Amino acid sequence: MKRFRFRLWRVLDVRKIRERVCEVEFARSKARLADERRVEQQLESRFSGSAQDLAARLRDGFRPDEVLGHESFLGKLKADAQEQSGRVTEAAGQVEAHHEELLSARQRRKALERLRQRQYSGYLAGLLAEDQKSLDDSAKKRRR
Repeated sequence: MKRFRFRLWRVLDVRKIRERVCEVEFARSKARLADERRVEQQLESRFSGSAQDLAARLRDGFRPDEVLGHESFLGKLKADAQEQSGRVTEAAGQVEAHHEELLSARQRRKALERLRQRQYSGYLAGLLAEDQKSLDDSAKKRRR
């Protein structure tokens, strides 16, 4: 009998490559999300530190120009934090989209692998049937 030949082998290879590309995109988007969250936490930390510093200066006595400088700085930090929160939300959306794309690519690859396995099982069954037939034929020839 002929060798086993899966006609969609190249398609399966392309789907494996596509799955690897999706894995890389997913990992990159997760890394970007982690970076954006880290920046968001740094901004929040700076904001709370500056707010505590302003409160301490207000208790200890202050100059009006210092308070105005701190308030404008706090306002800018708050605006930056809100902008960063939007970036985190966007990055989280990209992570989810890349995850869905990866799951879809993985499902398509596995479907082809199952088809290949079914065809290979059929090929093996054919080989076994052919071997059994040849054994049966040789047994019949011996009886004669």
